[in-house]
Amino acid sequence: MKDSSIKKVQNIPIRVVSIDIDTEYLEYTIERENIDVLYLTQLRAVEIGDIAKLSRKKQIVTLTGIPDYVKAGVAVGVDIKEEQPQILINLPASKAEGVDFSSQLLKLAKVIWK
Repeated sequence: MKDSSIKKVQNIPIRVVSIDIDTEYLEYTIERENIDVLYLTQLRAVEIGDIAKLSRKKQIVTLTGIPDYVKAGVAVGVDIKEEQPQILINLPASKAEGVDFSSQLLKLAKVIWK
């Protein structure tokens, strides 16, 4: 992500911070770095539920490329279905994180209700 040519979204600068996950350190880093979005890669020995609780507490949007994580409580993910990208939105998780997606986006996405 650091090498991406995309440096802004809707004129808001993007700053990438790599974090070694441990939930206590994560909360400290979120506060110190003023993080608004967490992108979760493949994790070992970390409960997605613990990260979801923290993201809801801090009102931070969670994203992932791992579809099972969306079912486990991450708000937004991307999957591949029939060789096409598919947006996954865990609606209860996204609402708990303070995100209100447009109806247009929800029509395009596969919505998960748990």
